[in-house]
Amino acid sequence: MTQQILVTTREGLDQKIASLNLIQSKGFGFKYTHASLNPLKQRLDKLVRILERHSYRLPLKRVTISCDKPIDRLSITTVELALFLGLCGLKDNRFHSFTKHTLFLAGLDLEGKLVPLPYIDAAVLSAKEFGISKVVLSRENLIHAPELPGIQYFGFDTLVELFKWVNTGEYSPRNSVTHETPIVGKLTTIGQVEAKRALELAIVGNHSIILSGVPGIGKTSLCQTYLTIADLLPVPFDCDRARILSLKQLPFNTNRVRTLYTSTTMGQLIGGGVVPYPGELSLAHNGFLFVDELTEQRKTVIEAIKSSLEKDIVVLSKHRYERSYPANYTLVATTNESLRKSVLLSDAFLDRIDLPMTLYPPTIENSSESECLIDIFNRLNNAFQFRQNRLESVRNSELTDLVYLDKWKATDDSKQLVKRLLNSGTVSYRSIVRSCRIARTIADFENADLVRLQDLNESLSLRAMTN
Repeated sequence: MTQQILVTTREGLDQKIASLNLIQSKGFGFKYTHASLNPLKQRLDKLVRILERHSYRLPLKRVTISCDKPIDRLSITTVELALFLGLCGLKDNRFHSFTKHTLFLAGLDLEGKLVPLPYIDAAVLSAKEFGISKVVLSRENLIHAPELPGIQYFGFDTLVELFKWVNTGEYSPRNSVTHETPIVGKLTTIGQVEAKRALELAIVGNHSIILSGVPGIGKTSLCQTYLTIADLLPVPFDCDRARILSLKQLPFNTNRVRTLYTSTTMGQLIGGGVVPYPGELSLAHNGFLFVDELTEQRKTVIEAIKSSLEKDIVVLSKHRYERSYPANYTLVATTNESLRKSVLLSDAFLDRIDLPMTLYPPTIENSSESECLIDIFNRLNNAFQFRQNRLESVRNSELTDLVYLDKWKATDDSKQLVKRLLNSGTVSYRSIVRSCRIARTIADFENADLVRLQDLNESLSLRAMTN
């Protein structure tokens, strides 16, 4: 009799799906076809004792264990439940249909309870890519399991519950109460209407932004408040970001905002190591990178940020390997220095920023009325959902190249203004493209299908607020 089960093993920083085979033959005891399976020896004694507790006594035959990938000591706890059910399948044929297309992720104790694993997201992602649709895990892991499309979870506390599911096929998940994080508080920063508007556009349309100005006018507090709201937006699942986070064993539902400090080293920024791991630039992929006091960073750090903004990737080149990780993030930064007079922020760097803005101290005429954060969230969420639906319905609705200006979804007067800017020769081509992208985001806030002239004028005025 042969029993095949699916398990997860580690290959460097990756989790891979492997096939573990149990074959019965004449003889007695366990036999291993490769030395990489030696970590299983110390767990098989425990699993046999658990089998006997549940009246599953193995036949007196030789059991040969083989696997198409090595199993290291870090993966041994991950395969405990799968190996246990594989042993059960040697005695009971009812386990065959469940172990072929199901991934089991849990440890076991001697009492027959399922022990939760410290990190399961990478294994679940590998199961999805492998084509597995069912994942069995402990009830505690089920609470924090990532919501992956096409994956169905089954959570149990004990082997008794699991055996009941195998015998009857019936599964009744317990009702779990989800507590939504309330958005409480108010935004009390005085004035800075243009900065608030620019931050909303940056969050919805993924526009990199830098706020400059004298200390104490609210740059950092504005960025932190809006980034907190941005992290609560219902963003669809992203496989690329999930794969990068899994290499660092970070949960998929982790914060989309990565913060860069002055103490961050180049290794932490771009990644590296003997087994190449992603750095902060890649961990911010499809998210936000917040850098407070950008001009206090080292020049090498600023150059690395500029390179990643240009190429949307980070390349790790060593004498032993060359690896690249995606780094398509939105930069949100502040600085006390003037953008045009800064030594570290070159014109080439600022040309890659959609919204470089200078803030000025508010005057006494500025309104001090505060705005509830829930109102800001609702406004951003409405624009974000409209944008997502627009991009899903018409993939070419994003303007990427003004050569195809006739295909751009905008009013005729907006196209005429863009043509005049292109013919004037006073504004760079890249600057015009960024202004058009911002105008498209402004139209998303109005739920408009076409970019209007007022949207383009507002975009040009916001980009002109640079000192």
